[in-house]
This record gives sequence, structure tokens and C-alpha cells, in this order.
Amino acid sequence: PEAAMKPEPEPVPVPEPEPEAAMKPEPEPVPVPEPEPEAAMKPEPKPIPEPAAIEVTAEELLSAYEADGVAADAKFTNKLLKVTGIVDRIEVKDMPDIHYITLTSAEKKLLLQNVRCMFDKKQAPELNQLTIGQTVTVQGKYDGSIINIRMIDCALVR
Repeated sequence: PEAAMKPEPEPVPVPEPEPEAAMKPEPEPVPVPEPEPEAAMKPEPKPIPEPAAIEVTAEELLSAYEADGVAADAKFTNKLLKVTGIVDRIEVKDMPDIHYITLTSAEKKLLLQNVRCMFDKKQAPELNQLTIGQTVTVQGKYDGSIINIRMIDCALVR
């Protein structure tokens, strides 16, 4: 009777580790497929910033509006522009949250309009380093023309 009791406790611990081992690999494959769709989505936003900025001087931009404002507006609406011009005015005021510079042409013949480049207030220290008469390049999104040609979300390229 003693020999018959010894084999009984041995099979009891053997099945216990098997379900535990079977449960451990199950959660591991679940996180593995999750990063794959994220990795597949990452290349999708890349084509969005690909359209290169249209490089233009302030004089060319102002002349295009002087020649045909409607055509110029159609050409530049929702486009990223890289405009090079002469700093004509610098406005950096934290109270009404105004941060912009105006660019003009070298010829100064187009005094009726300027290119107004609107900046985020975080760029105020950089704007304060500019001087009137300095030639700079600004990249931003064209935002229409009322009195001045307006660009938003601007950054100094120099």
C-alpha cells in the first residue's frame, strides 16, 4: 500500500506548471502586433510636409499682387512661402500678443503694401535681435492679403 501512495503525489505538481507556462506566452504576442500598425502609420504623415516652400522675394510677391491680386491670391493661398526681404518694421508686444515683422522690397517703390510675417511669442527674443534695413528670409504660410500680404506660423530662416 505504501508504494501505491508514492506515485499519486508525483503527477499532481506536473500539470500545475503547464497551465502557467501556457499563460505566459499568450500576453507576449498581444503587444507585438500593436507597434506594427503604428510603424505603418508613421510614414503616412511624412508626405504632408514634403511640399517645398515657394521661394520668392518680397519684391516678387508684392509685384505679383500689384499686377493681379486675384491671380496672386489663387497662386499662394494655403501655400508655404519662403520670403526674402528687407525688415521694414518690428513689432514685439506681449500684452496684446503681437509678434510680427514687415518685409519690403529693396526698390521701396511698392510702399503701399508690405509682407506682414506673424510669429509665435516664443520667437520674440529672435525678433528683437533684428534691425530695420536688415535682409532676412522668413518661412510661413500665406494667409491672404487685405492691406498687407499676411503670412502666419512664421519662422526666421535668415
